[in-house]
Amino acid sequence: MESLIKADNVEKAEEVFNQMQSDEVIGTNARSYSSILSGYVASACNSILSGHPRYEEHVKVENMFDLMLEKDYNDPLDEDLNYILMRIRKGLV
Repeated sequence: MESLIKADNVEKAEEVFNQMQSDEVIGTNARSYSSILSGYVASACNSILSGHPRYEEHVKVENMFDLMLEKDYNDPLDEDLNYILMRIRKGLV
């Protein structure tokens, strides 16, 4: 999944994440959540920089961030990423 995100193939990474999440044997953890979140953030930032921000990408960031907080997976988040996400949530970015 991480290599898909590095290759800017967030859609395929999302498919893998969803498969992991639905398979009890494989499952997901803080690292997988953090990886997919970083892909969502990169995709959202790219859409903003291209001048064509897409609302659905920001919703994915928000939803994944909420899930991570619910599962108490916020510890692995980089401090800068956590700061950016909190600012997005407050509408300050």
